[in-house]
Amino acid sequence: MLRLLINKLGDPVKKIASQASYLIMQLLANHPAMKEIVVAAIDTDFMFKPGQTTHARYYAAVTLNQTALSVKEENVAVRLLGIYFALFKALLKPREESEHTQKIRSQTRHQRQRKLAASMPSTEQDDELREKLISAVLTGVNRAYPYCGTDHQSFDDHIDTLFQITHSANFNTSIQAMLLIQQLMSTTSAPTDRFYRILYESLLDPRLVMSSKQQLYLNLLHRSLKADLSSKRIKAFVKRILQILSLQEPSFICGAFFLIKDLEKTFPSLATMIDQPEDHEDDQEVFKDVDEEANATETAKQDKPEIPKGYDAYKRAPEHANADGSCLWELIPFLAHFHPSVNISAENIINHTALSGKPDLTLHSMIHFLDRFVYKNAKASSDSKMRGSSIMQSSLQGLPTY
Repeated sequence: MLRLLINKLGDPVKKIASQASYLIMQLLANHPAMKEIVVAAIDTDFMFKPGQTTHARYYAAVTLNQTALSVKEENVAVRLLGIYFALFKALLKPREESEHTQKIRSQTRHQRQRKLAASMPSTEQDDELREKLISAVLTGVNRAYPYCGTDHQSFDDHIDTLFQITHSANFNTSIQAMLLIQQLMSTTSAPTDRFYRILYESLLDPRLVMSSKQQLYLNLLHRSLKADLSSKRIKAFVKRILQILSLQEPSFICGAFFLIKDLEKTFPSLATMIDQPEDHEDDQEVFKDVDEEANATETAKQDKPEIPKGYDAYKRAPEHANADGSCLWELIPFLAHFHPSVNISAENIINHTALSGKPDLTLHSMIHFLDRFVYKNAKASSDSKMRGSSIMQSSLQGLPTY
């Protein structure tokens, strides 16, 4: 019966597959001791069956990532992680050319164009389902990882797989992958510089503007930057964050300001990017004297120090962007922003005062601002004493006013 129930996860009718997943969850809720048996059955008899569809694997992954775990079920958590990473490897393999595609290539140009046009919607649906499967697997990894203990197999072999997922076509999936890598960095030997380089690059992703996970992305930035030890890298991140805010909605801008203000508590040197000017002219004079001394001998010429460069926004690695010698000029346009919360927050950052309100994006959205503007109580009129003084209103004297 268990084998038949699990097999229904691959039913082409979504309602039946969803009902099968629900019944499996009810089974595990009533018989918690069967978790390892059910997980093993999905692993060996269903998930990696030859020719298994992405649709079936998606419902199986959703069933697995909803499995409730406890500290005493470390074996189940480790088994789940093995399934998830095996799925990752299968999904990231280059897809082989199907027989249907080979037949299309052998046809004439006009026939090929008609066939490809007809197959476009199904291809887009497959890609969308594939991204949903990756997202479901990442959710499962995040939920199973805390219950694996300290003696489980190292994640070093799977780090490259997670870094490949950060370049996914779906930006929300990339955020989930970066969240997992950030979580793994505290317990494994995950490459820190590589992670911060990808996170630094993700700030320029145009899909961030329309992403539905902006709050989650800001939380990722907050956790990652608070855990960093390089002040030069933090300054480069703050510089780039302010550079992209001109394209964002007021809610995201306010959330980023709260992030920057909180980073100042951990990295007080961020205040120098506002208080201290960029002193490039003095640097030129100092190194001019050094050049005159270096011209004395040929050996001194070889040891001549290089003049420090300014901020380079095109550097891939944030620690090499030389942001520590620059100022936060990007804050100035927000002093004249149309949204009052953005305007006030920018002033508070420059004046080093606390930000008012809460770091909740919904409280600073345009809809919330317009609602407050429309439903705000009108102020009492200053000319209330003049009411009824005109000839047309003389008959209304003595009556209550509203």
